[in-house]
Amino acid sequence: MRNSHYIGSCVILCVFCAFALAGGSMKMETSGNGTAIARMGTLDEQERMDFLRQLSKERSDIQGDLIYQLSNSESSDMRIAAAYLLGRYRMEQSVRVLAKFITLEYEHKTNWKREPLWGRRPVVEALIRIGLPAIPEMIKNIETSEDGKVRELSARVIRYVEGPDLAKFIVEREIEKQPDETKKRNLRAALNYILKLQPNE
Repeated sequence: MRNSHYIGSCVILCVFCAFALAGGSMKMETSGNGTAIARMGTLDEQERMDFLRQLSKERSDIQGDLIYQLSNSESSDMRIAAAYLLGRYRMEQSVRVLAKFITLEYEHKTNWKREPLWGRRPVVEALIRIGLPAIPEMIKNIETSEDGKVRELSARVIRYVEGPDLAKFIVEREIEKQPDETKKRNLRAALNYILKLQPNE
C-alpha cells in the first residue's frame, strides 16, 4: 500500500464504481468538509488558510491515486471510472497519463438500470473537459504515435477544445515549425481529419 490516502481513495473509487457501474441509488450525505465550507465565514484568517491548504492537499492526493489507478489497475472498469473522475474534476496533472490511454474504450452494458456517466471514449471526454492543458500532449501524440487511432483521437480532442477554426490554426502552426518530415506528415493527416469532422461527430 502506498499510504493511507491511497487506501482512502481506493475505497472512494470502489464505492463510486459500485454506484456508477451497477446503476444503484445513493443519497449523498454532507461531508465533513462540506460542513466546514458552510461555516468558513466564521473561521479566523489562520483557520481559513489551514482549511484551504488541507483541501488542496486532499485533492492533490486523490488526483495522484486516481492517476495510479488509471496507470496500474487491471480492471478496465476501474480505469474508466478513474478517467471519468480525473476529467470531471479537471485534474490537469493527469493529462500526460490520460494521453497514453486515449484509446481506452467503454463497452455499453445493455442490462444496466441507468445510463453510464461516460460515453464510448471516456479518456477523450476527460481530456476535452480538462481543456487547454491537454493540447500540448495531444500535439505530442499526433507527432510521435505510430497508432493512427491515437492520432485521430488526439486531433478530435484539439477540435472540441479549441473549436474548428482555432484547431486548424494550431495544427497549421505546428506544421510550419516542425522540421521532422514524419511528424509533419502526421500533423498534416491530423489537420485533414479535423477539417472533415462534423459538429456532431
